[in-house]
Amino acid sequence: MRTLICLLSDQLVPNLLSCKILNPEQVLLIETEQMKKKMASRNFSEALKCMGGTISSSIVEIPAGMDNDFPSLKNFFREQLLEPYAKDSFFLNLTGGTKPMSIALYDTFQGIKEAKFFYFDVQHPNEIIDFLENKRISTGYEIPMQAFLAGYGFMFAKDMNKVGIAESFARKRQKTTLILAEHCAQPKFNIWPKGDKAAWAWRQKMMDSHKKQIEVPPGYLTPTIPEVREEIAKQFRLQDGPNECLVGTLSCWDIQYLDGGWLEEFIWLTLKKFNKKYGLKDLHLGIEVKPFDNNTRNELDVSFMRNNMLYVMECKTGFQEKMQENAYKIFAVTQQLKALRTKAYLIANSANLEKVRERAALHQTTLIDADQIAQMAKDPEAVLNKLFQVSQK
Repeated sequence: MRTLICLLSDQLVPNLLSCKILNPEQVLLIETEQMKKKMASRNFSEALKCMGGTISSSIVEIPAGMDNDFPSLKNFFREQLLEPYAKDSFFLNLTGGTKPMSIALYDTFQGIKEAKFFYFDVQHPNEIIDFLENKRISTGYEIPMQAFLAGYGFMFAKDMNKVGIAESFARKRQKTTLILAEHCAQPKFNIWPKGDKAAWAWRQKMMDSHKKQIEVPPGYLTPTIPEVREEIAKQFRLQDGPNECLVGTLSCWDIQYLDGGWLEEFIWLTLKKFNKKYGLKDLHLGIEVKPFDNNTRNELDVSFMRNNMLYVMECKTGFQEKMQENAYKIFAVTQQLKALRTKAYLIANSANLEKVRERAALHQTTLIDADQIAQMAKDPEAVLNKLFQVSQK
């Protein structure tokens, strides 16, 4: 029997890829007390199911306090792994676990004719290294987002059919979205009256109302740039009101779009256009995720997989004072995922973001400001090449 031995750790991707690439008949999951507390074996099994895997798996628990005890580990591996499965052929993934565990596993099986050793370099997630022959083998496989999330104890919390409907609406109004993005860096860019607390409170209430027809009070919708004003009026069939405002009826979803949803849609539409060039997989708009064990939900404005890494983009419009809070939020979400291979971005169309930039850097979050958004609308590949560190050809 072809048996794969994996050392469970926070490095989920190498073990999942080894199951897919090496095609074992069974996998033995070596789990320490620390990994057991993190539900590592359960999460791994759930991730494997999401990948369509039907490999049988067994858990081998390292006794408490032994994970750094090299002599004891060698004896344990010989008694629990080598001797019971002596007739098997072995694939050994040395990537996870503690260093003493990796070395002890290698030491136990070296010299066994039917044993092959593999290692993953986290800097090259699409390659597997044949440890003894020093050969790099292309994996040719991208882990689905659902499996990646499951491996860290998370699942989709929003009906993906609803996500698909939202993406369909985004496609229908992409012209309006592009015009908003093109002008968002202008100092006078505004859609709603700035600093009007009554208008702000009305928007918050209406966005939560689930109403399809809402009368917009005069003075509450005031696009300041003529091209933007004209496009919004055309898209939503609005009329001119007093003092250069727009009046008419909007749905709660229209208000959400004009209140900032347009930025999420712009980023998603732009990435969708170039997803093949940059190798983006499972690109979604507005999914929600939650842990297996509770109902605490987090919305990911724009998310996708690239090179077996999860990318999360938080898109925010509005006041400067709220941006630092948003920088912390996106960091908190990615930290909660506990993923070693996660990239976070805060995309904000506000001006004067120096304090936010400092906080974003502190929280390992890349900030994309209004100037970059406007540039992305005009020359998307120039911005995306820098974003994904792709050389211009």
